[in-house]
Amino acid sequence: MTKPSLKAILYDFDDTLIDWSGCTRHWRDISQQHISLVFSYVKSNIYPLADSHKFCETFHKLTFQAWTEAKQTLRTPHIGQLLMDTCANLGVPRRILKVNDLMDAYQWEPVDGVIPFPDTIDVLRNFDNMGIKQGLVTNAYTPMTMRWREVESYGFDQYLVRERCISAADIGYLKPDPRIFEAALERLELQPNEVVFVGDSREADIAGAQNFGMKAILRVNPYSTRTNMPSVFPYKIVPDAEISSLQDIYPHLDDWYEGWRAGTSTTSFPLRSLEEGSL
Repeated sequence: MTKPSLKAILYDFDDTLIDWSGCTRHWRDISQQHISLVFSYVKSNIYPLADSHKFCETFHKLTFQAWTEAKQTLRTPHIGQLLMDTCANLGVPRRILKVNDLMDAYQWEPVDGVIPFPDTIDVLRNFDNMGIKQGLVTNAYTPMTMRWREVESYGFDQYLVRERCISAADIGYLKPDPRIFEAALERLELQPNEVVFVGDSREADIAGAQNFGMKAILRVNPYSTRTNMPSVFPYKIVPDAEISSLQDIYPHLDDWYEGWRAGTSTTSFPLRSLEEGSL
């Protein structure tokens, strides 16, 4: 029986590639400034809303309700729909609203204090040089059209292809639901045993990827800001490997995929540097 070859790495985004531990602001405060921008846009261009505070509070209430339900159903809340619902709750006719305009007015951008982990760029560059496909699968309620601004800001777009990066908001289902992993592999045009998943959540990333047939590596992050989904798995979740730095991934790939380094498509990345641990 032919052993599978390594052809792609999929990553979770938050607290796997980018570090939120330096962000000192509460998420509600971060989102507040963006919601206020949506209020101003609607008031100035669409409908005479009167109360910015009520608009923001309505959005927060609907968002809390949506995420509470999502923890049970794994159906993804969508920021665009929540903005639409907020407007409608305050009397704005839905027929005069456009969801993309509301999301544009939100003006999402990288958050102050959130930065790439020190190892991220080097690892992305190395796998890119070696011809290994790479992608993102994030449980965000913002679509990838919005999160791509962060990808570009951090310089990840040099190594990640936009079409191989997906948000749960784009698919409609949260990890660990198999449908989001299925969508990711369809974009890669690969089989599960050709792909390794790296993430920091045992439930969402590890169990989800393993149940879909992928090797799954847990990035242990003691400063993670993640709020884990309730476990839907009646067993202890054991990752195929645990790492504290992305650079620790290489020996595990050596164990699982014999000759994967020599089988890369590039000749410009010397294998000797891999062997000497310069990665």
